[in-house]
Amino acid sequence: MTLTLEETWVWDLWLAPEKVDGDWHIFFLQAPRSLINPDLRHANATVGHATSPDLINWQYVGTALEPSAHGAWDDRAIWTGSIIKSDAGVWHMFYTGTNKSKENGFVQRIGVATSTDLMSWDKKEGFVTEADARWYEKAAQVMEEKQEGQSSWYEEAWRDPWVFKEASTGEWVMLITARSNTGSYDARGTIGVARSKDLLQWQVCEPLKVESEFGHYEVPQLMHSTDSELVISFCLAANNHAATRVARGERTWTGNGIMRASTFDGVWKVENEPFLEEPHYAARIIHDEERLLAIAWLNFVGADFQGYIDNPIDVTNAFQSTYGLRIKSEGK
Repeated sequence: MTLTLEETWVWDLWLAPEKVDGDWHIFFLQAPRSLINPDLRHANATVGHATSPDLINWQYVGTALEPSAHGAWDDRAIWTGSIIKSDAGVWHMFYTGTNKSKENGFVQRIGVATSTDLMSWDKKEGFVTEADARWYEKAAQVMEEKQEGQSSWYEEAWRDPWVFKEASTGEWVMLITARSNTGSYDARGTIGVARSKDLLQWQVCEPLKVESEFGHYEVPQLMHSTDSELVISFCLAANNHAATRVARGERTWTGNGIMRASTFDGVWKVENEPFLEEPHYAARIIHDEERLLAIAWLNFVGADFQGYIDNPIDVTNAFQSTYGLRIKSEGK
């Protein structure tokens, strides 16, 4: 079975990192199919919730998060996030929000909601991080460059937070889909970084040192290889490949790829080939005993938008054959 809702499109997803009372909890973006045009889903997105004992048979729970009241920083739509449990056992859902009343969705920020049971969520007032102009491209820069004909970019990117605890420092670290404020506009994609000691107060830091030839890297997820390399999975579309790549004749794929580095503060090399291609998008990686499973949603097949989450796909051999990587299970 796939996670398909008859009256609702389903796309980007994230899971609680462990089973609770025998069930996986998955969260995902959702919007009504009555919109007809799937491009309209982004401005109407809320967060759905489902549970499963086996990642195949899903029980829809309902809506977990939705936009705040008019005038709030997240009054337009709720976008992709991630979930982590605090040291005190409280679940924290970090999510992307956009504003309609002031910015018409152009600027992205990140907020947090908390829960003790994964069922009922309490949004914390205000956002916790936004792009810092010292390192990251801001809306004013985008608009100025568009007016001067230097760019055709379309947003202030600051979304898709992935949070983990850094073993060496004990700090919480947030990875973010972001864009550098320097370089060719179609190759500014980077991974933003923020740090926190309590999951509520965050300090935005310099981005990772990514060797980038892409417009952005969506839905990042940090993993560790058995050879002690750090690996970040991400997704992107064919139109996010920079002109320099196209000029070299590189294949402009849509799908899910990786970048890798020997240390967090080292240089991150982006691999040329994806491990899972369209129509599967925004894959999350889960360990199931010795297998590496990718759970992704289905995008367009030809002219038809799918809008559902597929069954898990075993990508163990794909990681090994494409990248020479074996990924460690978390905590092992």
